[in-house]
Amino acid sequence: YSHSINLEFYHDILTVLDSVIKKHQLNVHEQLCCIKTIFVILSGQGTVINIDPVHFYSHLYRVIPELDCCKYHDNLETFLRTIEALFLVGRKKVTANSTLSFVKRMSMLSLQTLHNATLGILAALRTIIQTNKNTESLLDVDPSYGQGIYNAELQEPEHSNAGSTSLWELPALQRHYHPEVCKLSKTVASLTVSQNNHNNLKPELAKMTPSEWFKEYDPSNVAFNPAVMPPVKVPQRIPAHYPTLPYADVLDKNYPNVDFSKDFF
Repeated sequence: YSHSINLEFYHDILTVLDSVIKKHQLNVHEQLCCIKTIFVILSGQGTVINIDPVHFYSHLYRVIPELDCCKYHDNLETFLRTIEALFLVGRKKVTANSTLSFVKRMSMLSLQTLHNATLGILAALRTIIQTNKNTESLLDVDPSYGQGIYNAELQEPEHSNAGSTSLWELPALQRHYHPEVCKLSKTVASLTVSQNNHNNLKPELAKMTPSEWFKEYDPSNVAFNPAVMPPVKVPQRIPAHYPTLPYADVLDKNYPNVDFSKDFF
């Protein structure tokens, strides 16, 4: 219902939600809902207003490390929808440095989530890299890119120097237990802005949004997608039968000049 909000109240909504988050009284889910609300509002009719929600970039960037495959895994769908509203719709408002920082921190998060959330994050990274030329440097291992040292602990995306690092998480994800994660991570690793190929992705998968990837491969129903192939049956080997000889006969045959009845010592 964001379209029914009067434009005069937009600044007040941003100010109130920003102050509520800064009080540190909200849990992770509540913070994500506040941040998502702002980005959804500004991606609709709020685009006609010159509002830069720079504080909410920092709020979202700070929340990412608190999401994992344990306590807050259910909040990852809300996080992916927030990323969609931020980068897929309002990507022109995000600076180049902030985009690099978000891509790097999301890549780090992908190693700590279940496979459906990892697929959603990789799908978001794929879209962001394809639509932002400056993120191509993260796919290069050349250390000459960027200036300074990447500070992963800094909570301000604009000043973390993410352009000085690379997405080293992608080679690790290419050895993931889930086959779709392996395929999608290889696709992201081979992306270039000039070559917009899907790299063995099916057309229906290439069109899916990050949140759709999350739902499609949700393991909550205790069903693996795609189904795990049963192990191949290995035919039993017939044991070989060798003729058995008395041990004494073997010794007498190999050592005819030795009397084994006597003590050597």
